[in-house]
Amino acid sequence: MKLKQLLLMAALVMPFSVGAATLSLSGTTVTGINNLEIDGQFYDGVFSTGAWNSNSFGFTSEQFALDASNALAGYLNSGDSDATNWLNDVYSTQQCTGTFCYLITAFNSSVDAYLARILGGATWVGGITVDADHNSRAYTFVDWSAASVSTVPLPAAVWLFGPALLGFMGFRRKAVDTAAA
Repeated sequence: MKLKQLLLMAALVMPFSVGAATLSLSGTTVTGINNLEIDGQFYDGVFSTGAWNSNSFGFTSEQFALDASNALAGYLNSGDSDATNWLNDVYSTQQCTGTFCYLITAFNSSVDAYLARILGGATWVGGITVDADHNSRAYTFVDWSAASVSTVPLPAAVWLFGPALLGFMGFRRKAVDTAAA
């Protein structure tokens, strides 16, 4: 019984980090995403536009580019109201037209990347290599950086609930011991 009580107390003392992805907006234009969880870490993505050969986006590893694109597609398909609205109106995203959008995460300077493609309210993740013919085409690039997710303080009710719960367990144990005697 002591082990259960120790575990309960440890759980009550530990801080919890909570992060939920949110869209960055400039007016009605989606300019990025904040606090997107990728491989257990939280990242912010800033959308920048322009031609591949004139953009100053940062390169990532190939695995991160794939994981980030999958996380973006997962967020879009999550059912979150902001994600659903964004999925149905990708025109509001920088450099996207109508219901079609490429959200590109580049992983090397040979113009290789993974992308979350939005088309007609559905998403698809895939790889892309941009050849010289498409080097000046405009894209929506995602430049990732680590997000600063703050620890959420526990409300006073949680701190009061733990000792109360332990007290009720003590009363129950005392009642059981008294009934057995």
